[in-house]
Amino acid sequence: MRKALSNAFISAVGNTAKQTKRSICPEFISILVQEFTLQVEANTNALHRSDTFALWCSDHNLDQHFGALGTLHTVDFCGRSTFAFPNPDAPTEIAMTLDIATRLLDSRWPSRMLILLPHTIQHKFMIIAHLQNTPIFEDCKSGPPLTLALAINKESMFVDPINWSSIRARLREWSPLIQTHELTDALFRERECLLLSHSIAPLWIRSS
Repeated sequence: MRKALSNAFISAVGNTAKQTKRSICPEFISILVQEFTLQVEANTNALHRSDTFALWCSDHNLDQHFGALGTLHTVDFCGRSTFAFPNPDAPTEIAMTLDIATRLLDSRWPSRMLILLPHTIQHKFMIIAHLQNTPIFEDCKSGPPLTLALAINKESMFVDPINWSSIRARLREWSPLIQTHELTDALFRERECLLLSHSIAPLWIRSS
């Protein structure tokens, strides 16, 4: 057992040395975890994972010795709330992540995946925000253009609704340069108005 752990550690260090994965700003991650009720961090490894997440998965099989759920290929993300940041320089990893997110939409279990993508990647998910020149990474004050997108099924939206006003306010407080998507903003504002009108109507009827 001790030898297996030693070999796993050496492998983890070796794999990490070959990668160029960057660490995301902890404050930004904390906002996402709290506001979107995220549980799992995908596309990470034993040395880069964030302690903010309760669960994580890695593309390195031996990382399961350190607590990884498994790899992107083997983990079932249905019924989970996941954050994914596929390597921007790995088209195959990006495509696989988008495929997993697409399949979550048809799950009968409450499922969501919040994905950080290069802004040039085409997808059909809800755009939460555009990030350009924001302090997204710990090692620089101005990051590359990225898109924050959300794949979420109806079951997840019902069980754990999104507080759009809080998300928008906290993201802009973190960085005034972040741009929330206009269409998404309009949709959530309309939804909030409908919910407010339904909550007020019964009170008005009873008072007449």
